[in-house]
Amino acid sequence: MNRETNGAGWEKCRALLFDKDGTIINFRLMWLGWCREVVQALSSTYRAPEVENYLSVWGVDLALGRIEPGGFLAIGSRQELQHSLAEKLAVAGYPGDKANIDVSNAIKKAYDAVEKKGLVQPIGGVGEAILKLYSQGYQLAVVTTDDTRKAEDNLRAIGLDHCFNLVLGCDRVVNCKPAPDLALEACRLLGITPGEAAVIGDTTADMKMGKAAGAAFNLAVASGVTSPGELAGYADTVIESVAHMVSS
Repeated sequence: MNRETNGAGWEKCRALLFDKDGTIINFRLMWLGWCREVVQALSSTYRAPEVENYLSVWGVDLALGRIEPGGFLAIGSRQELQHSLAEKLAVAGYPGDKANIDVSNAIKKAYDAVEKKGLVQPIGGVGEAILKLYSQGYQLAVVTTDDTRKAEDNLRAIGLDHCFNLVLGCDRVVNCKPAPDLALEACRLLGITPGEAAVIGDTTADMKMGKAAGAAFNLAVASGVTSPGELAGYADTVIESVAHMVSS
């Protein structure tokens, strides 16, 4: 670790629990592209401009490229994304059951499209940092609001899957972030206590999860969609990105 992440708590850490999007993977590149693919997939049945406007329910403004740090796209689960958009379509007058199926299918197509188009990319310098942390003997885990299988696919796409002892998505726990479930389950599966783990993430939900779980240290990275100032109120330390966790 470098001087920015040394201090009380770090010396106890045997495991590092990473959020995925905005922490390891370039959030805007992947997820704004993913949103556009959802709109495209739905455009054969629904009016694309309407669907694009309805993405406000996810905290997304595609025209301006804005993502709300507390919106569903930033911290929601796949199920929350699906159900919220389907409900929006139903309120607009489309049949609810059909809308739910259509949105589910669009989401699946969008996942495939972003992978095929190479939109799943690591944040600059993060891949090298993960490899170094892995070589230093830390147990590494991903705890994400995404589905486990898709998170595994993403890590495989960027060539870092072999570095992680565990990948855990919201489909494997009862309550997602900011509840402590993901962190607690990761610690249980890794065979450690929360007091031996650090949580690293780019949202206040990550930091709240870590604190609720009793993690040894909560490290916020300003490489996602949340401002450093907002993160500072919940984290033990805020740094620019995971790339700054290790000395060059």
